[in-house]
Amino acid sequence: ARFRLQYGIDGPFVLYVGRREPGKNTPLLLDYWARYWRETGQGRGARLVLLGPGEVALPAAAADGFVDLGFVPAQDKRDALAAAAVFCLPSVNESFSIALMESWLHETPALVHGRCAVTVEHCRKSNGGLYFTDYDEFAATLDYLLDHPGTAARMGQGGRRYVLDNYQWPRVIPRYRELFSRVAAQQ
Repeated sequence: ARFRLQYGIDGPFVLYVGRREPGKNTPLLLDYWARYWRETGQGRGARLVLLGPGEVALPAAAADGFVDLGFVPAQDKRDALAAAAVFCLPSVNESFSIALMESWLHETPALVHGRCAVTVEHCRKSNGGLYFTDYDEFAATLDYLLDHPGTAARMGQGGRRYVLDNYQWPRVIPRYRELFSRVAAQQ
């Protein structure tokens, strides 16, 4: 509620957090969202909120479908992650994705690019989100998440469990110790 009040956002929104650049596939996300906005009659009431650095050229025909906030304070980012209906990560070049893990800590379901093996594997293992490889899949998976809020909430909860079960220090440190021991034994 705090994020929505501060930035004047009502209704559902899809959230992108990160650098806005070709390497993160944000031009594709902007194109897909503009098309979705047009074809669904103004995004079915949802908008795309963008957080992070970099300049973007928002498609003029769908300008009302975007909220471009750039950098925001850390608390505002956390509030946005908690308020979002869906967290979207279009990148195909992720090696882990802290932003994805942060979204799941706030129980927000994810929509990731199907050509990014790492984020797809996280979604599969956690049951925390869906993935797309083209516009039709993007629109269909987004429709599904927006139309099935109970299922979307369970996905977000699954993502949170996955992060807490696998990426907290009590779990990570023993894995590093084991790795270092194996490397030392090979020397």
